[in-house]
Amino acid sequence: MAVQFTSAKEYIQAVFSDDQEFVRRVERHINEHRLGKMLMMLRCRMDFTQQGLANRMNVSIGEMLVLEDKSDREMTIGELADYSTAMGFDFDMGFYQKN
Repeated sequence: MAVQFTSAKEYIQAVFSDDQEFVRRVERHINEHRLGKMLMMLRCRMDFTQQGLANRMNVSIGEMLVLEDKSDREMTIGELADYSTAMGFDFDMGFYQKN
């Protein structure tokens, strides 16, 4: 029976167990790109292609590729708002006090 993995991190750790530096770099990249991954997953769930959403945002496919690959720190609030609006969502942001 083939080995089943529940996440990309689990797969990387298993396949590249002999190169822990590579594993750390990949895990850092994954952790620093959560917003782009979430946007891509939402886009797919809404049955939008990158080209289709790029057209709705009035940007090139290249700009769409760059947007979905930005790190969380690089992505702007305006980009998140434009992306969500193009998919037909309202964009809302809030601040919550830590307990």
